[in-house]
Amino acid sequence: MPSKGGVELKLKEIRCKKCNKLIGKIKGIAEIKCPRCATVNTVNDR
Repeated sequence: MPSKGGVELKLKEIRCKKCNKLIGKIKGIAEIKCPRCATVNTVNDR
């Protein structure tokens, strides 16, 4: 995984809850709309 300033970033893969498509890799809180099925996915990765 790429590091930034010597700190390794840990990103979590986010998949759509309805169709299981990979919709992003995040760290933190996000609300992502799936481009395939238009389901809004809310994620809290803390």
